[in-house]
Amino acid sequence: MVKYNVTIQYSNKLKHSSNGDMEDEAPLSGQNIETMSMGNNTVQLGSSSTVDQLPFDDLQTPSKSFNDSLASTVPSISNSLFFKETAHSNSLIKWTTLNQIYSLVSAYGGPTCILPTKSYFVLGTSKGALLIFNFKEFLQTILLPQISDKETLLRSAVKTIAVATDGTYLAAAYQSGDVFIWNLNLKTTNEDIPFFENRNEPLSSVNSLDAILHITYHKDSDINGMGFLHNRHTALIVSDSSSRITFHNGFRNSFWNLTYSSKDILSLSPNEKLFCSMMALPPRDSNFKSGNLLAILTNINFVILSTSPHPEILFQENLHDAKSNTTEGPIYNSSIAWSTDRSQIAYCINKTVFLFGLSNQVTPLEFVITRRTSTFTESILSLQWLNPRLLGILTISHQFLIVDTKTQFEIILKIDLLVHDLLIPPDKHFAFNNNRIFLLTLYGFKIGSFVTWSDITLSNVQKGDYMKALSYIELFLRPNFAIPTLLRLEPDQKEKETQLLEPFYNLALATQRFLLKKRDANYDNIFKLVSLVVRVLDSFHLKDTTSTLKISLNSFLEQALEFFDSNTIGLYYEVLSNLIIEGYIRSVSAPIFKNLISYFSSIKRFSTIQELIIILDSKTLDIDLAVKLCKEFHLSTILIYLWNKVFLDYISPLVDYLHLLAGDSNQCMLFDYTTKKIEYENIFTYLSFILLGKQYPENIPIMPQELQDKIKMDIYGVLLNGTLIEWPKGSGEKVHTVKNSQDEPAFPYLHLLLNYDIKSLLSLFNKVFEDSLFNISSEFEQDSNGRIIRLDRQYIIDLLLDILKDLSDDRKKSQLAVFVALNVAKFPQFISLSNNLLEEVISNILLCHDNSSSEMSQIAIEAVIPIYAPKDPELFILEMKERNFNGVLFSFYRHSKRYFEWATLSLDSESTIETYGTPLIDVLKLIIAKTNPNSLEHSKLVELFTTKMELILSTLGTTASVKLFHQLDSSLHKKVLLIPSLRLQQKYLEDLFSFYPAYGTTDSIIKEKYIELSCTLKDNQDLIPWIESFDLTNIDVGKMNVLLSSSDNYEALAVLHFKLRDYSKTVDDLLKCINSEFLGKKSSQQVVQRHLEYAIHTCVLSGDEEAANWTKLITSLIVIYENANIADHEKEICNILLQEVFIRLSATKQSSAAAGSNFFWMILGKVLEDPNVILLKTQHLKKLLGDIFSAYDIEKCMADLILNILEKASLSVVHAYSDLLKEGWSIRNDECDVCGKKIWGVEISDLTSVFWEELRRKETIYTIGAENYRIAVFKCHHGYHTKCLENMGQSNTTYKCLMCQRLDV
Repeated sequence: MVKYNVTIQYSNKLKHSSNGDMEDEAPLSGQNIETMSMGNNTVQLGSSSTVDQLPFDDLQTPSKSFNDSLASTVPSISNSLFFKETAHSNSLIKWTTLNQIYSLVSAYGGPTCILPTKSYFVLGTSKGALLIFNFKEFLQTILLPQISDKETLLRSAVKTIAVATDGTYLAAAYQSGDVFIWNLNLKTTNEDIPFFENRNEPLSSVNSLDAILHITYHKDSDINGMGFLHNRHTALIVSDSSSRITFHNGFRNSFWNLTYSSKDILSLSPNEKLFCSMMALPPRDSNFKSGNLLAILTNINFVILSTSPHPEILFQENLHDAKSNTTEGPIYNSSIAWSTDRSQIAYCINKTVFLFGLSNQVTPLEFVITRRTSTFTESILSLQWLNPRLLGILTISHQFLIVDTKTQFEIILKIDLLVHDLLIPPDKHFAFNNNRIFLLTLYGFKIGSFVTWSDITLSNVQKGDYMKALSYIELFLRPNFAIPTLLRLEPDQKEKETQLLEPFYNLALATQRFLLKKRDANYDNIFKLVSLVVRVLDSFHLKDTTSTLKISLNSFLEQALEFFDSNTIGLYYEVLSNLIIEGYIRSVSAPIFKNLISYFSSIKRFSTIQELIIILDSKTLDIDLAVKLCKEFHLSTILIYLWNKVFLDYISPLVDYLHLLAGDSNQCMLFDYTTKKIEYENIFTYLSFILLGKQYPENIPIMPQELQDKIKMDIYGVLLNGTLIEWPKGSGEKVHTVKNSQDEPAFPYLHLLLNYDIKSLLSLFNKVFEDSLFNISSEFEQDSNGRIIRLDRQYIIDLLLDILKDLSDDRKKSQLAVFVALNVAKFPQFISLSNNLLEEVISNILLCHDNSSSEMSQIAIEAVIPIYAPKDPELFILEMKERNFNGVLFSFYRHSKRYFEWATLSLDSESTIETYGTPLIDVLKLIIAKTNPNSLEHSKLVELFTTKMELILSTLGTTASVKLFHQLDSSLHKKVLLIPSLRLQQKYLEDLFSFYPAYGTTDSIIKEKYIELSCTLKDNQDLIPWIESFDLTNIDVGKMNVLLSSSDNYEALAVLHFKLRDYSKTVDDLLKCINSEFLGKKSSQQVVQRHLEYAIHTCVLSGDEEAANWTKLITSLIVIYENANIADHEKEICNILLQEVFIRLSATKQSSAAAGSNFFWMILGKVLEDPNVILLKTQHLKKLLGDIFSAYDIEKCMADLILNILEKASLSVVHAYSDLLKEGWSIRNDECDVCGKKIWGVEISDLTSVFWEELRRKETIYTIGAENYRIAVFKCHHGYHTKCLENMGQSNTTYKCLMCQRLDV
């Protein structure tokens, strides 16, 4: 730990001075700063009165976007981190741009720093002047960096501004290192100011003020910290980049001139660099015994220093220890900040913040009581305390984070300042004071004011978003809400509840009234409101409140009841019932509870009534009471349920619905004339339940099945009746559908439902057509009384077709025709229509031209295509094209066998599988399979495929395209050569010869193009195996040679020449490969070894050229070895390769053309006689040959040892092999392969066996005619008469197999 020597000296004249100094001069009224603030600690300046107003009251009127953003954001205000999102944080700030400031500041070179106060702000400029503005953009005073008019004005940028404790003195530090102090109480002048030499208009009304003290001690140094001593006006502590921390003491000399003395109070080690320092604010708590605290941050230590009553280090921390839990590295950014009440201090290094809790005991051992750290995601530029709880953090990306120091540095607000284009560096052009943010931007001076809680609430109320206003208050009431003071709320929870209780209660009632006045008042809004009120009022400590208002949950519920009228009271009771059922409301008053059952009766909520009765009372209603209740409150659903379930009457509800639809509600038995129209629509719901065999509205099956079927037939008997029915039966009263009985249509009830809502009726029929009841019935049948006892789908379709003819509405006709078409196609085994009827159906479908029905129309027509044949196909196609019914055309072309049109339509589609549900490849395969190769349509398809070839290749891929083109017409293969993509051509031809290898024999052009593309486009990894496997019969090998030579692909050339058995050229190509490897930038021993193995293998197989190839191989390697352009490690590789070659040469079994046992020496001699080798240096060649022969001797000794071991170990194997040879080889054929006569097996001459035994015994048994019966069988199992072999020109001493040229006989 570094120990500091602290010295400080005060002037006796200034230490306790209150008279005879600058401080005694009377302030000028109206010219002084009213208040000056450091953080949130406001002090009075002079005698001017302060203005009690909101922080943004004296600013320009905010734009409308502020209120819009605050009220339009849909909140999910569920926790205290709601404002952490940037959008929500920004909604708390009201930004104002003071447009005239920059026009005034520009004359002074532009702003460089800012010091804000409650009513004024001070701007430092790049030319040295300090400008004091009020918030109405009036320039109050200009502070000039000169002692008097005689002194030259300093033209240097202002870097730091500090204010004395009482706000009457101000100091500024400059980039030049100068420091000036001004007495703001002195008289100002309005003379012309030199800085305005180039101004357009004189500003004679602007007051200017000269400095009273000029400190030059830090000249040419970068000042990084400055502050007044408490209760002193001319005493400063200043720190700079030269690591000096200096106390400057202003005093008057004997001539009463103000001067100063300077004393360095801290000595730093040579390797220690001072980053910044900061004086603490004056203590508000009298318990603090120290008036002057100084924090210092260097690259090694963080120090807190007390300057009074005597210098003393209170705390010191080594940064290397402090950074133990953070990322090590250089320090790029740093800052210090004292809390407003001096109870905490924070400093930051790069991304990490260190926070210390301080005690009021200013002693080294007791001063720091807590220490915490937190690391953020990006580097931190500066720290600013907003209040004792909230710390502001400005990051390098211009994000202003407000963190809660009472938690683990939880980010409460995140304000994006990047959008405001701050001047650089941002920490010098940003300040926070009195709940306001001050920004110096590229385009203007901006002030962002935090709105109050009432502003937030009122803004949402004005926008009509009462619920959001209440949600905000709910958020504010949370004990963990961290920013109450920013929003002008009491920090104490109970005081905050007292502050918000009555506003919340009154606003909740106002919200209730507002929601009910709105036309869109609904259950959701009322439920949200009441549940929110329940939550909030339960959280209040109501017993502790001093409010005179009697506030409770029941009082709210009863008072809110007064706002509801007969039209809206239902919403309220519905909300209350749900909250009771869910357990949110524990109790309600008796009047509210009494009316709940009546309410749910009035809104037809039988299930809710039943549920409430179960919850609140275990007794159930009797039938008479239930029916009376349902009729009294028009509970039609419950009444229908009772009528069906208890009385087993399913017709009366249907008849009542028909009366309602016919406008004859007086005839209703269950319903009365007050029933609203919306109830009429329930007829389809009711019919759907009953006709599907479900109890209405329980959705459970009607049992037993016989009863279910009977009820269905009774309903169908009404709906499908051709005439009016009598109901009740025996009453003589007919159920009419129109007022004039003469106008009653046939099938009146079906007509009535079709005219009322054809869409719902057809939807109903779609569902009931799935009923298995229609599967059992085979035909329509009625009993003697006209009651339907059997019913099928065909009858209903025929009935609908008859009605279709009478309809006048084109839309309804189209909808009905669509239904018929879909069901004819869906149930072909049950519904059958003639082609003429289908023609009429399709014509009716096409009556409707709007886009909304287009899709269903197309689906319907497409469904009947398999069973429909248009009278005029061309006209039909034209109509479908005009409607863009491609799905219909796709199906029609397929079923009408118009394969060319079908293919054209499919190829023009972006995706047949998405548009038509069929992959394109399947469509084209089917088209080709169905097309006659000799037809005109086939020719048109070939032409179409030629035109669309590139599209087909890119869509289907080459593999599928090859098979497709080959199936259609093999001439298409050649047309592939016309497409521009060579790689696509090569891939296509690759697949073509893979699937159809014989195709190349019939089309030499295709094959030549395939070879050319393969040699040009394939890489060696694919090219070499291709050459090895490719059939070179009838191939222009010379062209391949030219193609490969032009690309210097000698490895591929070697493979080609090897396949052609041109072993000499093979060796030449491989030597070029080896030579290029050694002469390349980086040789690969593995690649060279591979080429060498191939070359040795080629030499062994070279036959008559074997000696020449061996000589060529060894000579070339020696020349490479002696090449001066290759590196030493490459020479070593070459040496090893030569040793390998010689060893392999010595072990090679030479051919008959070789020089017998002298083959090795013959090759060596030829190598040494080669002119290229003769020219080599003898000493190099001697060393090389020495290494080769050494390796050869070692290899020979090893071979001899292995041979001896093998000879001794395999003696028995050799003897066994010899015995087997005496037995002879087995024969493959029993006939001579020359003359065709029998040489073995049944029917051969007995002499053959005799001669075989003679040979086995090695003795003569029989000699007469032996030459005609002797045979030779080779190891390859081919057999011949020896006489026949001799006739073919072979010697009787050495026979060869005529087929295999083998000698093993």
